[in-house]
Amino acid sequence: MNLLKFNFLKRLLFNSAKNHIKMNYSKKTCQELIKICKDLGIKGYSKKKKDEIIKLIKENDTINTPNVIDEKKCNTINRKEVQAHGFSWEKEILQNVFHITNEELENIKYNSKVDLPAKFNHLDNCDISIKTSCSKNTICMADCLRVFDIVNSNNPIHMIVIYYIQDDKNKTKKISNITEIDLTNSGELLFGNLTRVQIEELDTLVKSIPQKRKPTKEEHKKLYSLRDSLQVCSGSIYLNIKCNSTQSRLQCSFNNFQQFIQKNSTRVVAISNNNIFRGGTLSYEITSPRRCFKKKQN
Repeated sequence: MNLLKFNFLKRLLFNSAKNHIKMNYSKKTCQELIKICKDLGIKGYSKKKKDEIIKLIKENDTINTPNVIDEKKCNTINRKEVQAHGFSWEKEILQNVFHITNEELENIKYNSKVDLPAKFNHLDNCDISIKTSCSKNTICMADCLRVFDIVNSNNPIHMIVIYYIQDDKNKTKKISNITEIDLTNSGELLFGNLTRVQIEELDTLVKSIPQKRKPTKEEHKKLYSLRDSLQVCSGSIYLNIKCNSTQSRLQCSFNNFQQFIQKNSTRVVAISNNNIFRGGTLSYEITSPRRCFKKKQN
């Protein structure tokens, strides 16, 4: 899933959770409606009329709203989507910590480069990126070029990481830690001596592989040979090639995150070892099983 599609699903989930905010599908063209179906994994739209496609989307556009079990202990939120825990906690961060209104939330475009634009940040007046992870050392950072541009833009940017513990027995996730760091002008720390031109070269090579097939042995060798040569020059960022039968894109991840925090302690904005963060409270525990992926085909 590319970043635009990820953000589209995220905004759509947010909007669906708010009963009084509904997408006006009637104003969409048939092609736009078909795009929504594809993004949501909805099938059966072929050869249907516009009204029929809208009905199909609405039948599949469902999301359960928060179910409060005990406000003093936790809120349990039921989600079917594999990444819905990130959507749930992200929305709570935006509303309960940064006090964003429903109207402001609606105005955050689905293809926004950040989760909270500075103009809606009522605490720090800077852009905010929100991540969730069960690993304290590896944080997925999405599209590599986009991350590179953000941390080299001179615009203030903070990243909030919500760490969770997966409870497989009860199929829940529980918050263990929340950390916010300042990544403003951190390009050299993250990407070392890498230039945008070098990253573009790898990005172009990755995207030259058709999305509906895996790279050949020669293509694979060429991809990873270039990636490895660039990785030597990088900082805390690891270059992730996502090239298989379903995608062809260059992502990146934040490796050795705890080591980065220790070496750059002045960049730490806030740390919490529970679900209360910067004066706001998040759901401590949510119903969400471990993500399952199909095994790669040889």
